[in-house]
Amino acid sequence: GAYFAAIYFGTPMFAALVAYSFMLAIAQINHPQDTRIAWAFAIMALLTALTRPEGLILVSTMWLSILWLSRINQKVAQWKPFVLVMGLIGGAYFIWHWWYFGAPLPHTFYKKGGGLIYTAGFKVSVITIFKAAWPFLLGIVYGAIRGNWRNILILSLPLLVGTFMWIFLSDEMNIGGRFQYPLLPMAILICFTVLPDEFKAIKEWKNGYYAGIILGFLVPGYFLNQQSQQVILGQDGRLPLAKSLSKFKDKDYTLLTT
Repeated sequence: GAYFAAIYFGTPMFAALVAYSFMLAIAQINHPQDTRIAWAFAIMALLTALTRPEGLILVSTMWLSILWLSRINQKVAQWKPFVLVMGLIGGAYFIWHWWYFGAPLPHTFYKKGGGLIYTAGFKVSVITIFKAAWPFLLGIVYGAIRGNWRNILILSLPLLVGTFMWIFLSDEMNIGGRFQYPLLPMAILICFTVLPDEFKAIKEWKNGYYAGIILGFLVPGYFLNQQSQQVILGQDGRLPLAKSLSKFKDKDYTLLTT
Protein backbone atom coordinates (compact mmCIF):
# COMPACT_ATOMS: atom_id res chain seq x y z
CA GLY A 1 0.00 0.00 0.00
CA ALA A 2 2.78 2.42 0.83
CA TYR A 3 4.47 1.51 -2.45
CA PHE A 4 1.37 2.37 -4.49
CA ALA A 5 0.94 5.65 -2.63
CA ALA A 6 4.60 6.53 -3.20
CA ILE A 7 4.25 6.16 -6.99
CA TYR A 8 0.99 8.16 -7.00
CA PHE A 9 -1.56 5.42 -7.67
CA GLY A 10 -4.96 5.65 -5.98
CA THR A 11 -4.94 1.90 -5.34
CA PRO A 12 -4.88 2.13 -1.49
CA MET A 13 -7.93 4.41 -1.53
CA PHE A 14 -9.85 2.06 -3.81
CA ALA A 15 -8.80 -0.94 -1.69
CA ALA A 16 -10.12 0.87 1.40
CA LEU A 17 -13.50 1.43 -0.27
CA VAL A 18 -13.64 -2.25 -1.30
CA ALA A 19 -12.78 -3.26 2.28
CA TYR A 20 -15.46 -0.98 3.78
CA SER A 21 -18.06 -2.28 1.32
CA PHE A 22 -17.20 -5.90 2.10
CA MET A 23 -17.24 -5.25 5.86
CA LEU A 24 -20.74 -3.82 5.52
CA ALA A 25 -21.79 -6.75 3.31
CA ILE A 26 -20.65 -9.21 6.00
CA ALA A 27 -22.43 -7.11 8.64
CA GLN A 28 -25.59 -7.17 6.53
CA ILE A 29 -25.40 -10.97 6.29
CA ASN A 30 -25.00 -11.22 10.07
CA HIS A 31 -27.71 -8.62 10.84
CA PRO A 32 -30.28 -8.97 8.04
CA GLN A 33 -32.99 -7.02 9.90
CA ASP A 34 -30.90 -3.85 10.34
CA THR A 35 -31.88 -1.61 7.42
CA ARG A 36 -29.25 0.98 8.41
CA ILE A 37 -26.51 -1.45 7.46
CA ALA A 38 -28.27 -2.18 4.15
CA TRP A 39 -28.37 1.54 3.29
CA ALA A 40 -24.77 2.05 4.43
CA PHE A 41 -23.66 -0.83 2.19
CA ALA A 42 -25.58 0.62 -0.76
CA ILE A 43 -23.96 4.06 -0.37
CA MET A 44 -20.47 2.61 0.09
CA ALA A 45 -21.05 0.32 -2.89
CA LEU A 46 -21.93 3.35 -5.02
CA LEU A 47 -18.71 5.15 -4.01
CA THR A 48 -16.70 2.02 -4.77
CA ALA A 49 -18.32 1.59 -8.18
CA LEU A 50 -17.75 5.24 -9.11
CA THR A 51 -14.09 5.12 -8.10
CA ARG A 52 -13.05 2.35 -10.50
CA PRO A 53 -15.08 0.35 -13.05
CA GLU A 54 -14.21 -3.02 -11.51
CA GLY A 55 -15.70 -1.72 -8.26
CA LEU A 56 -19.15 -2.21 -9.78
CA ILE A 57 -18.40 -5.89 -10.45
CA LEU A 58 -17.06 -6.44 -6.93
CA VAL A 59 -19.94 -4.76 -5.07
CA SER A 60 -22.52 -6.45 -7.32
CA THR A 61 -21.13 -9.88 -6.43
CA MET A 62 -21.08 -8.85 -2.75
CA TRP A 63 -24.79 -8.03 -3.10
CA LEU A 64 -25.44 -11.40 -4.73
CA SER A 65 -23.69 -13.09 -1.80
CA ILE A 66 -25.94 -11.18 0.61
CA LEU A 67 -29.08 -12.26 -1.27
CA TRP A 68 -27.87 -15.84 -1.57
CA LEU A 69 -27.25 -16.12 2.16
CA SER A 70 -30.51 -14.37 3.14
CA ARG A 71 -33.78 -16.07 3.97
CA ILE A 72 -36.73 -15.64 1.63
CA ASN A 73 -38.58 -13.26 3.97
CA GLN A 74 -35.48 -11.05 4.31
CA LYS A 75 -34.65 -10.60 0.61
CA VAL A 76 -36.81 -7.50 0.01
CA ALA A 77 -35.16 -5.62 2.86
CA GLN A 78 -31.77 -6.71 1.50
CA TRP A 79 -32.15 -5.73 -2.16
CA LYS A 80 -34.24 -2.55 -1.92
CA PRO A 81 -31.55 -0.03 -0.73
CA PHE A 82 -28.95 -1.38 -3.17
CA VAL A 83 -31.29 -1.29 -6.15
CA LEU A 84 -32.55 2.22 -5.33
CA VAL A 85 -29.11 3.77 -4.75
CA MET A 86 -27.30 2.00 -7.58
CA GLY A 87 -30.28 2.19 -9.92
CA LEU A 88 -31.09 5.89 -9.46
CA ILE A 89 -27.71 7.52 -8.82
CA GLY A 90 -25.54 4.92 -10.50
CA GLY A 91 -27.97 4.67 -13.41
CA ALA A 92 -27.93 8.46 -13.87
CA TYR A 93 -24.13 8.40 -14.03
CA PHE A 94 -24.23 5.52 -16.55
CA ILE A 95 -26.61 7.43 -18.83
CA TRP A 96 -24.48 10.61 -18.57
CA HIS A 97 -21.32 8.64 -19.32
CA TRP A 98 -22.89 7.08 -22.42
CA TRP A 99 -24.23 10.45 -23.59
CA TYR A 100 -20.99 12.39 -22.97
CA PHE A 101 -18.44 9.86 -24.23
CA GLY A 102 -20.61 8.05 -26.75
CA ALA A 103 -19.80 4.63 -25.31
CA PRO A 104 -21.66 2.66 -22.63
CA LEU A 105 -18.74 0.79 -21.09
CA PRO A 106 -15.72 2.30 -19.28
CA HIS A 107 -12.88 3.36 -21.56
CA THR A 108 -10.59 0.74 -20.04
CA PHE A 109 -12.63 -2.02 -21.66
CA TYR A 110 -12.11 -0.62 -25.16
CA LYS A 111 -8.43 0.15 -24.61
CA LYS A 112 -7.37 -2.99 -22.75
CA GLY A 113 -10.20 -5.38 -23.59
CA GLY A 114 -11.92 -5.15 -26.94
CA GLY A 115 -13.92 -8.30 -26.33
CA LEU A 116 -10.86 -10.58 -26.33
CA ILE A 117 -9.75 -13.19 -23.79
CA TYR A 118 -6.39 -12.60 -22.06
CA THR A 119 -5.27 -15.86 -20.49
CA ALA A 120 -1.91 -14.30 -19.55
CA GLY A 121 -3.69 -11.60 -17.55
CA PHE A 122 -5.78 -14.22 -15.80
CA LYS A 123 -2.65 -16.21 -14.93
CA VAL A 124 -1.01 -13.10 -13.49
CA SER A 125 -4.16 -12.36 -11.49
CA VAL A 126 -4.21 -15.82 -9.90
CA ILE A 127 -0.48 -15.79 -9.10
CA THR A 128 -0.60 -12.23 -7.71
CA ILE A 129 -3.50 -12.80 -5.31
CA PHE A 130 -2.00 -16.10 -4.15
CA LYS A 131 1.39 -14.50 -3.45
CA ALA A 132 -0.23 -11.60 -1.61
CA ALA A 133 -2.81 -13.48 0.45
CA TRP A 134 -1.84 -17.16 0.59
CA PRO A 135 -1.94 -17.47 4.42
CA PHE A 136 -5.50 -16.15 4.45
CA LEU A 137 -6.51 -18.26 1.44
CA LEU A 138 -5.26 -21.35 3.27
CA GLY A 139 -7.33 -20.22 6.28
CA ILE A 140 -10.43 -19.95 4.08
CA VAL A 141 -9.84 -23.45 2.67
CA TYR A 142 -9.31 -24.80 6.18
CA GLY A 143 -12.55 -23.16 7.30
CA ALA A 144 -14.41 -24.65 4.32
CA ILE A 145 -13.13 -28.14 5.11
CA ARG A 146 -13.96 -27.76 8.77
CA GLY A 147 -17.28 -25.96 8.47
CA ASN A 148 -20.06 -25.09 6.03
CA TRP A 149 -18.19 -25.05 2.72
CA ARG A 150 -21.28 -23.89 0.78
CA ASN A 151 -21.74 -20.69 2.79
CA ILE A 152 -17.99 -19.98 2.71
CA LEU A 153 -17.98 -20.43 -1.07
CA ILE A 154 -20.90 -17.99 -1.43
CA LEU A 155 -19.14 -15.51 0.86
CA SER A 156 -15.98 -15.89 -1.24
CA LEU A 157 -17.85 -15.21 -4.49
CA PRO A 158 -16.61 -11.55 -4.80
CA LEU A 159 -13.02 -12.74 -4.25
CA LEU A 160 -13.36 -15.43 -6.94
CA VAL A 161 -15.04 -13.09 -9.44
CA GLY A 162 -12.48 -10.36 -8.67
CA THR A 163 -9.68 -12.77 -9.54
CA PHE A 164 -11.35 -14.17 -12.65
CA MET A 165 -12.55 -10.88 -14.21
CA TRP A 166 -9.06 -9.86 -15.36
CA ILE A 167 -9.24 -12.47 -18.11
CA PHE A 168 -11.16 -9.82 -20.11
CA LEU A 169 -8.43 -7.13 -19.89
CA SER A 170 -4.78 -7.06 -20.88
CA ASP A 171 -2.28 -6.84 -18.06
CA GLU A 172 -0.53 -3.64 -19.12
CA MET A 173 0.06 -1.10 -16.32
CA ASN A 174 -0.59 -3.74 -13.64
CA ILE A 175 2.37 -2.33 -11.73
CA GLY A 176 3.09 -4.21 -8.52
CA GLY A 177 -0.13 -6.20 -8.92
CA ARG A 178 -2.22 -3.09 -8.27
CA PHE A 179 -5.23 -4.56 -10.10
CA GLN A 180 -5.44 -7.41 -7.60
CA TYR A 181 -4.39 -5.48 -4.47
CA PRO A 182 -7.98 -4.59 -3.41
CA LEU A 183 -8.70 -8.33 -3.18
CA LEU A 184 -6.20 -8.70 -0.32
CA PRO A 185 -8.39 -7.04 2.38
CA MET A 186 -11.31 -9.13 1.12
CA ALA A 187 -9.34 -12.34 1.67
CA ILE A 188 -8.36 -11.17 5.16
CA LEU A 189 -11.97 -10.33 6.06
CA ILE A 190 -13.26 -13.69 4.81
CA CYS A 191 -10.59 -15.45 6.85
CA PHE A 192 -11.51 -13.50 10.00
CA THR A 193 -15.17 -14.33 9.39
CA VAL A 194 -14.81 -18.08 8.86
CA LEU A 195 -12.16 -18.63 11.57
CA PRO A 196 -13.40 -16.47 14.48
CA ASP A 197 -12.17 -18.80 17.23
CA GLU A 198 -8.64 -19.02 15.82
CA PHE A 199 -8.30 -15.26 15.41
CA LYS A 200 -9.78 -14.66 18.84
CA ALA A 201 -6.98 -16.78 20.31
CA ILE A 202 -4.40 -14.80 18.33
CA LYS A 203 -5.95 -11.48 19.35
CA GLU A 204 -6.00 -12.37 23.04
CA TRP A 205 -2.37 -13.49 22.78
CA LYS A 206 -2.89 -16.35 25.20
CA ASN A 207 -0.77 -18.87 23.41
CA GLY A 208 2.91 -18.53 22.53
CA TYR A 209 2.30 -20.88 19.61
CA TYR A 210 0.25 -18.23 17.81
CA ALA A 211 2.83 -15.57 18.62
CA GLY A 212 5.46 -17.76 16.99
CA ILE A 213 3.37 -18.13 13.85
CA ILE A 214 2.86 -14.36 13.60
CA LEU A 215 6.57 -13.67 14.02
CA GLY A 216 7.28 -16.37 11.46
CA PHE A 217 5.32 -14.32 8.92
CA LEU A 218 6.47 -10.87 10.02
CA VAL A 219 10.25 -11.41 10.01
CA PRO A 220 10.65 -12.71 6.41
CA GLY A 221 7.87 -10.36 5.31
CA TYR A 222 9.85 -7.38 6.63
CA PHE A 223 13.00 -8.33 4.71
CA LEU A 224 11.04 -9.10 1.53
CA ASN A 225 9.39 -5.67 1.82
CA GLN A 226 12.76 -3.97 2.25
CA GLN A 227 14.11 -5.79 -0.78
CA SER A 228 11.10 -4.86 -2.92
CA GLN A 229 11.64 -1.14 -2.18
CA GLN A 230 15.14 -1.03 -3.65
CA VAL A 231 15.08 1.44 -6.54
CA ILE A 232 17.11 0.57 -9.64
CA LEU A 233 18.02 3.57 -11.80
CA GLY A 234 18.72 3.20 -15.50
CA GLN A 235 18.54 4.97 -18.86
CA ASP A 236 15.20 4.62 -20.62
CA GLY A 237 15.60 7.21 -23.36
CA ARG A 238 13.28 9.88 -22.02
CA LEU A 239 15.99 12.39 -21.04
CA PRO A 240 17.73 12.39 -24.48
CA LEU A 241 14.33 12.68 -26.14
CA ALA A 242 13.41 15.68 -23.98
CA LYS A 243 16.72 17.37 -24.80
CA SER A 244 16.24 16.78 -28.52
CA LEU A 245 12.78 18.32 -28.39
CA SER A 246 13.81 21.31 -26.26
CA LYS A 247 15.08 23.20 -29.31
CA PHE A 248 11.47 23.50 -30.51
CA LYS A 249 10.19 25.06 -27.29
CA ASP A 250 9.76 28.54 -28.81
CA LYS A 251 7.98 27.33 -31.97
CA ASP A 252 4.52 27.19 -30.41
CA TYR A 253 4.07 23.62 -31.64
CA THR A 254 1.50 21.17 -30.36
CA LEU A 255 2.77 17.69 -29.54
CA LEU A 256 0.42 14.81 -30.37
CA THR A 257 1.08 11.42 -28.79
CA THR A 258 -0.61 8.03 -28.68
